[in-house]
Amino acid sequence: MRLFTVFLVLLIGVYLPYIQASSIIPGAYIVEYNDVHEYHGHNALMASLDNVRDLFRVRHTYSSSLFRGMSFRINDEKPRAHSANPASLLISPRHPVLAQMLGSPEVKRIYPVYRIPRPQWTSKSDGHPYDNGLSQVNDVHKKLNLTGKGITIGILDSGVDYNHPALGGGFGQGYKFKYGYNLVDPAEDDTSAGRHLPEDDPFDPCSGGETGHGTHVSGIIGGFAPELVRIGKEALVVLFGQFAYISLQNFSGIAPDATFGMWRIFGCYSGASEDTVIKALEMAYEAGCDIINLSLGVENAWPEDAMAVVADRLTEKGVIVVGVAGNQGNQGVFMQNTPGSGKNSISVASVDNAFSTGKVLTVDALHNRSYPYQLSVSTRTFPSGVLTTIIDGEEALTGCELSKLSNKKVKGKILLVVRGECTFEKKVEVARSAGAIGVLFYDTESDIPVSSQTSKGSLPCAGISSSLGSELVDLFIKDSNTSSVVVSFPDQPKDLRKDTAGQVSAFSSVGPTYELDLKPGVSGIGGDVYSTLPLNQNGGWGVRSGTSMAAPHVAGVTALLLQAYRTEHTNTSPIYILEQLQNHARLATFQGAPDHPLRQGAGLVQPYTSLKNPIHISPAQISFNDTASLTEYKSYTLSVTNHGKRPLCLTIENIPSKSIKPYGSGFGYVPVEPIQRGDIEVTLVFSPSHDITVSPGQTVSIETSVELPNPEEYHYPIYGGFISLVDSTTKEALGTVPYFGVIGKMAELPIFDEGYPFLIATDNASTIYSSSDTFILNTQSDSFPMVVCRLLTASPRVDIEIVNEKGISLGTIEEGPNVYWERNTLGTDNRVRTVTWNGKVVASKIKPGDTIYPFTVSKGTYFLRIRALKLLGDPTSDYDWERWFSGPIRVES
Repeated sequence: MRLFTVFLVLLIGVYLPYIQASSIIPGAYIVEYNDVHEYHGHNALMASLDNVRDLFRVRHTYSSSLFRGMSFRINDEKPRAHSANPASLLISPRHPVLAQMLGSPEVKRIYPVYRIPRPQWTSKSDGHPYDNGLSQVNDVHKKLNLTGKGITIGILDSGVDYNHPALGGGFGQGYKFKYGYNLVDPAEDDTSAGRHLPEDDPFDPCSGGETGHGTHVSGIIGGFAPELVRIGKEALVVLFGQFAYISLQNFSGIAPDATFGMWRIFGCYSGASEDTVIKALEMAYEAGCDIINLSLGVENAWPEDAMAVVADRLTEKGVIVVGVAGNQGNQGVFMQNTPGSGKNSISVASVDNAFSTGKVLTVDALHNRSYPYQLSVSTRTFPSGVLTTIIDGEEALTGCELSKLSNKKVKGKILLVVRGECTFEKKVEVARSAGAIGVLFYDTESDIPVSSQTSKGSLPCAGISSSLGSELVDLFIKDSNTSSVVVSFPDQPKDLRKDTAGQVSAFSSVGPTYELDLKPGVSGIGGDVYSTLPLNQNGGWGVRSGTSMAAPHVAGVTALLLQAYRTEHTNTSPIYILEQLQNHARLATFQGAPDHPLRQGAGLVQPYTSLKNPIHISPAQISFNDTASLTEYKSYTLSVTNHGKRPLCLTIENIPSKSIKPYGSGFGYVPVEPIQRGDIEVTLVFSPSHDITVSPGQTVSIETSVELPNPEEYHYPIYGGFISLVDSTTKEALGTVPYFGVIGKMAELPIFDEGYPFLIATDNASTIYSSSDTFILNTQSDSFPMVVCRLLTASPRVDIEIVNEKGISLGTIEEGPNVYWERNTLGTDNRVRTVTWNGKVVASKIKPGDTIYPFTVSKGTYFLRIRALKLLGDPTSDYDWERWFSGPIRVES
């Protein structure tokens, strides 16, 4: 047998345990019925399952026009060792419940149930409400008198502290939060919360600094606190039984007069399940919600996911569904989250707020300007004092050697050192020995204040930015004998204008979907957002960051537009409202050009401009796809409508963005994480090519096509930009349409990484079986052949067949056929995926209605044959399938 390199052996040992803890909930499934007109499928199916009724438990039933079916959990199903399979059409059919369901004419499809992780966000306590100048919300409130009145907004989240005065102070009829339900299973809720609330109560009972997600989201959409009365600590202890207080505020969410519903799906620490999300969507729809906010998701850029399918059906019925792009901005392309990946749901990227509130330091020799800093993990406060440093060339010393520090110069002062050469701990120990009272670190390669790890009891330590470090070093270079640079650390936080204000947040996920649909669709403010928290946290207010914050911003904005359009009796469809927001969004920039649409969608939503601008453009986004087709997807017709009262003369312009390089030079087809940028631009051809005039009430068509370079000269760059319609007189942009495309044929991209797949044993991950090695399988043992796969490119379908020595396929493994596999990333939780064969086969040739039972193969030699359909490939073309064969597997019993 061949042993892999030490690197790969370690990789398997390290990464496979993460994959074994699959996000699929063992034994849990969603069944969709075939009947779509009359609800008889459930009763018929349950009657057919009478003989196995004690083997499963129904979790949810779905009986709306959105989704007809149920979810259930098999009572005795246990996790299959070393299995980490994605969504399947046929799932573990060896169980009698599943075998009967799969043979039932009532069953259309069976989905696995995925666990939804708790929403990701970052938090800090400092902050206060202010007009950021980016959102236009104040203009809509004050000039247009639109506040969301008459609009019902549903939220699926961790519950809400509806006792918060800014959120209405109660629940039910007559309160801001009128609707809601608690879908958290008592058996799965967190006992640390102290209590589990009844089903009709969506209150969030959790405590702890990372809880309160739903309350924060609720405040962004519709909180309102014009001037809350301060409540003393003692009074609040009586009211809430814990330490907290409400600070005086002047706060308004986006749509403060809307009516709200909260469907609690997250407990205090655990995630949720996909079937519960679907049930909550059904309940929100039946409660009459006009808009549903989903600040949640799973990394899945396939629009065929069950949640995405239901979200699209909601949109078809007139409900606006707002989801998140995700917080995987450092993981490269195709990182959109479901259900936001649905064809018609709104996927929201995040842009940074205008200000960030936090602790600052001041330097008297730098005109007492304020600068951010980052305390080390062991430092709570930093003393003010005189700063000193030792210059070494053009930088400060690293501070790693005591012999280079003068006790006379350092004693009793704060020492400035540059990062590098030794650990933070070493620098602190040297500084202490020299008599310093504190240490400031800076990194020449990062303008983000250094985050340092130091142990308890060490000197006060903090990190500063490279730019501040350079300014301080310059002071000492100009006067090496200076002894009067005083650094102060005020107690009060301060608002700092962010250098990244209005730019796409670094954490925001990059599109597109695997079917090359443009996602995200728009952006909302998600970086450093101030909003409500449960009253038991930080006085009921705090700052959080994430696309979880950007989505409710957009949900609130859609409520403002929906209120206006209902009043005007104009188009209120979800597609029209999204298009209007896309047409008039504010473009985020990157290196002097609009940031790529796969980062920002159409841009930051601008409700005032969207409501006042007379231009509407449809479609509001364009995907030119890849270069597989020379004609299809290469030309679009834009319909431009003037809803104003005067004719408009428009100039058509192409504004390119920096392109995205999904694959780095020298790295083959391994997606780079994070993305890299390039300078590839394309030419757009417009017809008419001259200025156009659009009269009031008129619609004019613009033919738009793309001219592409020879794809053989490029490494799959993703170009992008914006079509801009500019007023020929005022030169004001009146509307934009984002576009993108890929130079290269997606179906020619390799699916598997070099060296993958390969075969190992489930009980011995360190030994790799080559194509000439024979695996001995005893079906009664605990050692089974396991295929380790690493996908560079997603695949819509992966067939895993069992082939005999004559090359004849006996069928597929019992956990297939597998569909909608995602690409793997470089992260430890998604580096590889595994598939195990237990010696059983499901026959490939079955008749409709047949009950499917797998059979165990007889003694003999077999092979695993995997074929994966390439992205955007033709399933009828052999060329579009990538294949792999295992070595021989000899079944001995």
